[in-house]
Amino acid sequence: GGIHCRGGYADAEIHIAKKLDIIADYNYLQKNNDIKESTTHTYTGGLQYWLYKQCRIQTEFSYAKQVDGPASRLWITQFQDAI
Repeated sequence: GGIHCRGGYADAEIHIAKKLDIIADYNYLQKNNDIKESTTHTYTGGLQYWLYKQCRIQTEFSYAKQVDGPASRLWITQFQDAI
């Protein structure tokens, strides 16, 4: 009984300069294995710049597409600092 789901992801980070990285991500999620339309594929790409060891600025674009639904697009920029 119950709802069964499955998913997976892959991440990559490529250093292109001393403090600059290209980031890429792929996610797959099927929220309900009995319903094909519950499947979403998400692709993300972006850049991160390290100000120092535990502080970065990251910007990325994500595109998500459901099997039989609308696509969504999202641009995110964030600042992260560890104290």
